[in-house]
Amino acid sequence: MFYYLQRKRNVGDIVLDGSIINFDTAVSVSQTPGISPAEDFDCPGDGSIHIRRPGIYFIFWNITQMTGIMGSRPQYSIKKFDGLQWLPFASAGGHYAICPLTGFCTLIASEAEIDLHGEIIIALFNSSGADVVLTDSAHEKASILISGVNAEALENRLHNIETFMMDLYEHITTIENALRPSEIIYIDSIPIPNIRVAVTHIGNVYEFWGVGTLASAQTFANGQTYWLITGDQYPPLAGHTGDAAISTLWIEAPGGNMYSMPIRMDNRGIFFVPQNQLNNLPAGTTFKFNKSLIITQ
Repeated sequence: MFYYLQRKRNVGDIVLDGSIINFDTAVSVSQTPGISPAEDFDCPGDGSIHIRRPGIYFIFWNITQMTGIMGSRPQYSIKKFDGLQWLPFASAGGHYAICPLTGFCTLIASEAEIDLHGEIIIALFNSSGADVVLTDSAHEKASILISGVNAEALENRLHNIETFMMDLYEHITTIENALRPSEIIYIDSIPIPNIRVAVTHIGNVYEFWGVGTLASAQTFANGQTYWLITGDQYPPLAGHTGDAAISTLWIEAPGGNMYSMPIRMDNRGIFFVPQNQLNNLPAGTTFKFNKSLIITQ
């Protein structure tokens, strides 16, 4: 809930020392429907301003006075009435006989104080130590603007902003993770010693490829399934859905002999099935393939 009051002074050009600046003309004032009285402020006519709602208030004022010679510099003070007397709360001064003069302050109106007195009373005083003469211009000679916000509403708003910023940070982190390549992970093939599968990913796009060479001669039987790695060895593979993805496995022996066959990948792992008997592939034989997969976690 936001509160506001704006008033100005159009009549009278002399403000006695120690007297209240009476802002005689109302410009705007807020209301809170459902609360009696609905007006958030009351201005009884003596220059005082009565604040009825708890909250944090920002008070700005402007005084335009005539140039001249005076015994002290111009000084104006916001004072708060404690039920017995006016106590200075905030002041603003200017150079000798220089106009205009502006000032501002912050006032915290607590619920306890509002509950105790029903309102908080403030006023702007001439604290110059001398009478002042306001401008003889036909325009306004002084003005005051008070804007406030309910402390609970402000706290809720700040909480909402904090929640929004945390969500935004999470989204930014997600975007950064989707754009930043992960480290390369190497996974050993259990049935084929010294052969490994390398994998890295950017977001949900995973890149797999074969590395390493046979440590010793090995035979691969026709029609038998050989798993390079299983889903248990690399759990993200469990996020692959649908039919198996297919790429080409290239097996190259040191002497130059090369064999190719399909290699498949699904949520169970990465595997191939030779269509011909591969006898005694020598040490140093490579198993090369590469395949990109989109894997949802």
